Amino acid sequence: MISKTGRKLMCFLCVLAMTFGMMPGRTARADEEVSYISSSWEGTSVVEVTDRITNYGVVSAHSYEIWGNGAVDWYVVNSSSVNIDRRVTVRGTVHLILCDGACLTVTGGITVASGNTLTIHGQSGGTGKLYAGVGDNDSIEPQTHVAGIGGEEYGTGGTVNIHGGTVTAKGGFNGAGIGGGSGGAGGTVNIYGGIVTAYGGDNAAGIGGGYNGAGIGGGYIGAGGTVNIYGGTVTAYGGDNAAGIGGGGGSNNNGSLTLGQDVYAFASAAEAPDGSRDPLALDGERKVRGNRARYMLVGARYPVTFDKRGHGDDPLPYYAIPGGRITDSHTLSEAGWIFGGWYTSGGTRWNFETDTVNGPLELHAEWTEGRQTPVYHEIPFIPVYEEIPAPEPSEEDPEPDPVVEPSPDPAPDPSPDPAPEPGPAVKRKEKTEGATVEYKGEKITVSANMTWDGEVTYTGGKIKPSDVGYELDLSDLYDEVKVEKGDQKPEDLFEIRYVNKNNVHKSASGKKASFYAKIKLNEQAAKEAGLSKEDIERLKAVVDALNEKLKNNPCRYKVNPVKLSKKDTKVTATVKWKGEKISKVKSIRVTAMVNGEEKTFRLKPGQYKIKVKNAAKHIVTITGKGDFKGTITVKLP
Repeated sequence: MISKTGRKLMCFLCVLAMTFGMMPGRTARADEEVSYISSSWEGTSVVEVTDRITNYGVVSAHSYEIWGNGAVDWYVVNSSSVNIDRRVTVRGTVHLILCDGACLTVTGGITVASGNTLTIHGQSGGTGKLYAGVGDNDSIEPQTHVAGIGGEEYGTGGTVNIHGGTVTAKGGFNGAGIGGGSGGAGGTVNIYGGIVTAYGGDNAAGIGGGYNGAGIGGGYIGAGGTVNIYGGTVTAYGGDNAAGIGGGGGSNNNGSLTLGQDVYAFASAAEAPDGSRDPLALDGERKVRGNRARYMLVGARYPVTFDKRGHGDDPLPYYAIPGGRITDSHTLSEAGWIFGGWYTSGGTRWNFETDTVNGPLELHAEWTEGRQTPVYHEIPFIPVYEEIPAPEPSEEDPEPDPVVEPSPDPAPDPSPDPAPEPGPAVKRKEKTEGATVEYKGEKITVSANMTWDGEVTYTGGKIKPSDVGYELDLSDLYDEVKVEKGDQKPEDLFEIRYVNKNNVHKSASGKKASFYAKIKLNEQAAKEAGLSKEDIERLKAVVDALNEKLKNNPCRYKVNPVKLSKKDTKVTATVKWKGEKISKVKSIRVTAMVNGEEKTFRLKPGQYKIKVKNAAKHIVTITGKGDFKGTITVKLP
């Protein structure tokens, strides 16, 4: 028989064996060394160093719930599927290496409280993965009130350094993805590389949405903390009322977000990227100003080059966010040619609806000689419409040129110019763009009706939609709004701005310009009007679909030159004579009739040609070029 003392000893040894069995391995042989990437920010760029370690623990499903503050501070994930079904706590300074091809899921998330540090390393391939607070395939719910990686409830996050790998973190209800738990501030997050995705707290099934936790930063009412992103690609989704990167809901302290030299931030109020994000403003130290956006993407931006192949207008420079779509289809046109779309260097046609940009991209235009099929149907303008005010006159010189007094000498050409024949009536263009969207099983169709002048005379400044008598009818959209309270009208819930292209020309004659309306739902106004969250999401889906149609089919118009005639044009010119030649033209000003009103222009060298007709009497002819058309005879002092 075993004595009582022997039984106690046996139980102790069993417990000790079970305890060590649950802990990760403490050591590895020298021939089992593991490499990892470690990075540092050197002021202008990220410097990567490959190092190796031999003393580490291997993470398994039975790993102990506390990492660090012991004989092992380095942990390695080297299996393709390791699942820990509880929360892990970091104590002290801990390093985690994600080997290429390995995947660790910690369904309860990882606690890194204030005063502790977790540093995550990848390997050369960057294919190691960590899911913290969210299961693989997004199927496991996180714990309540804690950060995916960071503080627990009311706990400030510690320091999280990410050097590589793919890291996905999801906070519990009111907790940040990476940062503070509910009521806790964000701590410090330094990202040098890898692909990082962080979701603020979630009180509903699945990923997306959430309640009051920031993607990276504070939990509910928690400050944003310090976030430095020097490299990699970072996507952050805030819960309701919370920033993508910054403070949680109820907090006005967004902390700070500093970007590396080649890193850019894009933001939107939306919950998912669609390629149309606006870049955030940076100060001289590359710190983001106004980082309260609910969705934020940070990473490199990729240049997109358009080669027009000798036809059409020059497309504007374009930059795309990583994984984003090109939102402007850059459709070209030229008389005698048919535009066939944009193609990659490999000959594949670019699909602006589905293709994404994942690096610098060059596209070239395809053309076929022939007649371009008209896109818009022109109709004569019959109703009387409101007069369009002329733009403000261009700035005058500080010292006005002297006014030339009329000469008593007979005009060199006694025959007056024939009265100009009345031109054709201004033609109005009209079109309707319709969009259909399915929202939760409901098919919604709305349309926008537009009318505008097909031609406008050069004004010397930017041509606005109002200059072409643009009228936009959104009755269909407004019919989808049901105001429940307040005295607001449906149209008061929307903001409309315009995106213009080629609306100012160095040489306007015969050129085509375009614009399109961009509609935005004012969510705050919608809430004040009594619309539910469901109503707002439904309207946003409808507006997005309609905006896509308007953008891909802009309103086009022709810019005509100013006509110079002896009857309607006054010319003031100051030149310097050298014998019978003009040695220098100091100023030429033209006052002409534009849209029924007088407008004064100061002509630039490319807009006129001056020729001496009678040197003895200082009589010259001025012929308009580009933006001006016609010839005027003038006697100079």
